[in-house]
Amino acid sequence: MDALATGRPGQRAVFLSYALPALAGTLVSSVSVLADGLFVGRILGAGALAAVNLTLPIFYVFLAAGVMIAVGGGTLANHRLGAKDGPGASRLASGTMLLLAAAGLGLTLLLGAFLGPAIGLLGARGEVAGQVREYLAPLLLYYAPVMLNVGVGAFLRAGGRPGLSLAAGAAGAACDIALDWLLIARLGLGLRGAALSSAAGAALQLLLGLAALARACPSIKPARPALSRGELGSILANGSSELVGQLSVTIVAYAYNRILLARMGVAGVAAYTISGYLCFLSSMLVLGFGQGLWPLAGRAWGGGEAGEARSWLSLAMRWALGAAAAAAAPALLFPGPLAALFARAGEEASSGLAARALFFTALSLLPAAYSSIASAYLTAIGDAAGSAAVASLRGLVLICLFVFLFPLLFGDLGVWLALPASEACTLAVSIALLARPARPARAGERPPR
Repeated sequence: MDALATGRPGQRAVFLSYALPALAGTLVSSVSVLADGLFVGRILGAGALAAVNLTLPIFYVFLAAGVMIAVGGGTLANHRLGAKDGPGASRLASGTMLLLAAAGLGLTLLLGAFLGPAIGLLGARGEVAGQVREYLAPLLLYYAPVMLNVGVGAFLRAGGRPGLSLAAGAAGAACDIALDWLLIARLGLGLRGAALSSAAGAALQLLLGLAALARACPSIKPARPALSRGELGSILANGSSELVGQLSVTIVAYAYNRILLARMGVAGVAAYTISGYLCFLSSMLVLGFGQGLWPLAGRAWGGGEAGEARSWLSLAMRWALGAAAAAAAPALLFPGPLAALFARAGEEASSGLAARALFFTALSLLPAAYSSIASAYLTAIGDAAGSAAVASLRGLVLICLFVFLFPLLFGDLGVWLALPASEACTLAVSIALLARPARPARAGERPPR
């Protein structure tokens, strides 16, 4: 029997063959986001960095809509491919891409028509409001391509060409970083330059991805886009959990930004932004290992091999915790120098707050990694309720509760304590859920969904 069947000989190599392509894709995204933060923070300062962070809730609204439609449409297309219905899969893919384009254009026009009220709703005031407007107006060119890129990536993976999705993303990230240097550092275009570089990188990724989907993906080809009412309903229903997950990020970011502006001003929001880059990097690393775990554990569980499924869980957990520890160590040992990388000279107050935020964020990374892998495993074995409990606790319920409660109990320190406290509580729930005995599907039964 091979390693995939037994989960023993060569298990690590098999796991990495699933996890590394996903990990590479998440790292590409991470490098681009970190580079944007370095250019904006070091050249434009804490106010500009805060302005960028204040716009994140809008980004997550667009991303949530894109992920919902792409995951829902991709699921239906995968079912057609499994049934050897290539034309049906191609029609669904084209229809989904058209739906993504229509949703992206509609949301962009809506945001453009109500740009002023949207800026006020984000909590921006005074000089920061002007910086948010400077950044957000050209960023309108960015959001729709981002939504479409989610769909292109989903269908390239469904068509068996994930490497092309990775290549298109890498080219877009390289374009974004190069234009950050040109437009911000050399031409002095400020936040407008940062927004335009992001838009250009997303557009290049989209063009390359669409070309790859049209020419190098034989199982999904361009077709007349058409979706029945039932298919449209299935797309929205299948992607609804992803919509909730992304919107929870929007709510948390909004809550943090409002509290930090009220208690610490722009310097606090900038510090939160810097610590968020560390959290983002660690979560992207862990996500790659979770994506590698999901098909392996699901196949074992569906075959009635609970022990094998647990062995895949143990392997993924070790890799994820190791990655989280590597991300946390520099912030725990050297928070000040790490924060200074993102701060402009003379902004010691912002850098000091960022060092504190980085330290407490680092404390949350290992329990967050454990809970993320636990959630991926619970999804793989069909425990949707358990996975949803972990995801909602750490992503929305506890963090929102603590970020409002802890400042009342501990002052400004409570803002930074909220994240590690919420992850610690979720860790306890994750351990309890994984410790429950559960019956795997018997061999020959349909795998749990």
